[in-house]
Amino acid sequence: MAHDLEAAADEVRPQLVAASLIAAFDAFDRPALGAVPPEDVATRIDPVFAFLRGGLAGLRTRVNNKRQRHSSH
Repeated sequence: MAHDLEAAADEVRPQLVAASLIAAFDAFDRPALGAVPPEDVATRIDPVFAFLRGGLAGLRTRVNNKRQRHSSH
């Protein structure tokens, strides 16, 4: 994730993405939700990946915009 974000592994951005992914998968492991049948795992996880892709794209855009502003000065 750090590589994709062009960030150091100890930066907060890749750590946030990793924590978000862990939290999303942890949400499926709640007894109140019941067991997720294997055939439903992909259906339930697809929105998680879409959410994370959107977040990653936003982080990349923000960093790229910041770089462009700094290089134009």
